[in-house]
Amino acid sequence: WTKKSDSLVFGPLELEPLTRKVSLDGEEIKLLKKEFDVLELLMRSPSECFSTDALLEKLWGGDTTVGSDAVFQCIRRLRRKLDQRGAKSLIVQEHGHGYRLNSNLQ
Repeated sequence: WTKKSDSLVFGPLELEPLTRKVSLDGEEIKLLKKEFDVLELLMRSPSECFSTDALLEKLWGGDTTVGSDAVFQCIRRLRRKLDQRGAKSLIVQEHGHGYRLNSNLQ
């Protein structure tokens, strides 16, 4: 990723933490709070792979009423909003390890 002022940039994706805006190829994408939080975490550590448990702990604060399905659904919604037709997914899952940004798109 690269830092452009206070923005995080990963390939065609730009995230502005202060204004909580996300754009893909210059087009603004509306995200829910948790979707934004997951994407920001992934963009701040683009080479790191985060397990479902790590995401639950970091972003849901270890809330015991929230399960791994919440992470799965959040990632699924993010992919639906961010992935372009025919293109590789921005968020990939390393089976047995977790989720990370697709380094092939950088």
